[in-house]
Amino acid sequence: MIVFDKVSKKFFNDTYGVKKVDFEVEPGEILLITGPTGSGKTTLMRLITREYEPDEGQILFDDLPLSELSTSSLHQHRRRIGVVFQDYRLLPESNVWENIALPLLIAGRSEEKIEERITDLLKLVNLENKADLFPRELSGGEAQRVSIARALATAPPVLFA
Repeated sequence: MIVFDKVSKKFFNDTYGVKKVDFEVEPGEILLITGPTGSGKTTLMRLITREYEPDEGQILFDDLPLSELSTSSLHQHRRRIGVVFQDYRLLPESNVWENIALPLLIAGRSEEKIEERITDLLKLVNLENKADLFPRELSGGEAQRVSIARALATAPPVLFA
């Protein structure tokens, strides 16, 4: 499903985010990427979502080279990847329910489907009684679970956390 073939991404001062990285991830497979700050974990995520393009090598997603994606089809590609950010990226002016609903609204789901999906996700992350709270009213762990629920909302084939 995802293939990195000798992928490198160079930044200023000839510093590499990643250098000649090779790996494959098959459907259903779980891949753990660990390392200290600055080792390239976020760079890998940004390459997969094509926020960055590699300076060398090729990335395939479902056998399609990401370099061949048109700008107009990037949003469709990114909808196939759920991302749980370290800093949660919750909208402060939106409550828990609205934060989780956002990707479903963008995808054009019906109100009935949105209500059903959010109810399921709130149960999954054990936050059924927190739907009306705002991010500032949540603990760090609760905010993280909202971020996970939002990343899972559209049932993407890839989850990057």
